[in-house]
Formats: sequence, structure tokens, C-alpha cells
Amino acid sequence: MSTIWGPGTLILASWATIAAWGGRLLHQRQKRLRAVFAHDLSLATERFRIRQGLDAATAGFWEREFRRYFGLMATPPALAAGRPLGAPDSQVDDYWHELVLCTALYADYCRAAAGRFIHHHVGAGSAEAYARTWLAYEACYGVPDPQAWPAPSPMAIARVQKTRGDQGGGTESSTGWDSGSGQAHGSCGGGHGHGAGHGGDGHGGCGGHGGCGGGSCGGH
Repeated sequence: MSTIWGPGTLILASWATIAAWGGRLLHQRQKRLRAVFAHDLSLATERFRIRQGLDAATAGFWEREFRRYFGLMATPPALAAGRPLGAPDSQVDDYWHELVLCTALYADYCRAAAGRFIHHHVGAGSAEAYARTWLAYEACYGVPDPQAWPAPSPMAIARVQKTRGDQGGGTESSTGWDSGSGQAHGSCGGGHGHGAGHGGDGHGGCGGHGGCGGGSCGGH
């Protein structure tokens, strides 16, 4: 019996292809969401702990806060509308710098959690960029710990909110990330990230400092 291909059959085939493609994208995105908090960063965390003179719990706290920040940055550019998210003036940025020095580890983390390399550079250093980060963090993870996330200036927050209003009130925090805190805020799933413990603007860039081979990272 011959197969008859009509317009309706072609439409159904097209929808099936689109559905399969969408399913693959969703699966890939879910893997990246898990990698934000599951990828092993213990090598960088131990280096950070020693360099900063911290105990394990405090180093874990900064690792967790960095992972949350990275989760916001790893959002596909289309969702973040291409606007930079500034790093806080705290040890979150210091942890990021330490991780970048472990070049191979950082490249693997970017690939697993974001699907692209995320540079540590000066482009996200404005007060407005940091205000975007702070607001996105609040929407996704809850009220930011002021030790890690100093409150941005009211003027910077007002500018960000005005921009959102002019563009129809969209949010940049719809990441779907695991919050790492066991609570769900906005569209972020509840779960447990790595690191526990107690409780500005972005900084300058990192070039390719040191190297990471054979289980060790390059120095400053």
C-alpha cells in the first residue's frame, strides 16, 4: 500500500520534529542546571580557602554564593537580553578569580553549566550591572546575604526598574536554577547546592593566568 503525503501529514511531521528538538534542548538545559551546583569545584575552593585564610565552612559559603551568581550569568543570552550582570564587591568575585586561575577546571565548569565560556572581564563593572544582579538574585534565591551581596544604590535600582518597565516589565531572573538553599523563589527550583556556613561593582578582568594541569592550578 502506497503512503500518501498530504499537507496535513507534512504539518504533523514538522510538529513532531519540533517537539523532538525541543525535548533535546530541555534535557540539555536541565543537565546544565544541575551542573551549576553539582560540578566539582573542590580544587579551586581549597586553594581559595588557603589563600584567604578561611575555615572550610566559610570557604563553602563563598563557593555557594559564587555558584548562585554563575547560575544567573549562565542563563542563555536571549533570556538575559544580553545585559551584563555585575559581580559584587565581595569575596564572591575573589572566588571567581581563583577559579579562573584553574584554567582547565573553569573551562570545564563553563562548558558543563553554561554551554559556553564566560569571561571574567570589566564589561560588567557598572553600578547598574550590579543592581541587575542583585535584583535577579533576590527574585531567584531570596533576600541576598549582605556580607556577599551589598545593597546596590537606590539610583541604580531605579534605573534598572525603569528599563524593565520601558521594555514591558520582563525579568532577568527566570533561570530555573536550583537555588542551593532548599527554597524555591520565583522560577528557581528548590534544592541543595554545595557549600554551607555563615553568612558594588564588578572588578577588572582576568587573563589566562597560570594553568591547571595534573590536579593543580597556576598561581598569580
